[in-house]
Amino acid sequence: MNPNLSITKKTYYALGMVGVACGMTSALSALVLGQSMAALDSVSFGLIGMMLLLLAAVKGQPGKLKSRYFLCFVLLLLSMLNQNPLIHALLGAGVWPLLMHTEAKVGPDLGRQLQAVALSEVLYLAAWVLASGPLTLLQTAANLLGFVRLVARAWASYSLYRAQLADPDR
Repeated sequence: MNPNLSITKKTYYALGMVGVACGMTSALSALVLGQSMAALDSVSFGLIGMMLLLLAAVKGQPGKLKSRYFLCFVLLLLSMLNQNPLIHALLGAGVWPLLMHTEAKVGPDLGRQLQAVALSEVLYLAAWVLASGPLTLLQTAANLLGFVRLVARAWASYSLYRAQLADPDR
């Protein structure tokens, strides 16, 4: 038995969607139950990292595109490995906007997703910094904005999947 296994960029974007779903589950657990699910966060980072590495390895892409995917992976990896929470948050906030900026240049109609991801990352980061420092009352708002950030990422990854489904050559 020799099944034809077709792995495309669409498959890689599906990994990203599952990774974001894991992050959303962890965030909902923190919001609703007050319990952190660090294992789901690790799975989320791993799946998104795999997506980025696999996108960087796609044959036939221009080198500039591959290097941007790899830069996204490096930012994600550095954010995961960094022990300073502020540096972790800053590096992590750059991954999805850079990915969406790269994809917006490749495919059509991703401008709104790029704007949503970038704005949600900035708002979350600002609320997180304020909640960690002088305004601890903003912790719930920061958590909610963190979930909104994940919703924007989910919309972005779903849009990437749909764009690849509509045009497999993109």
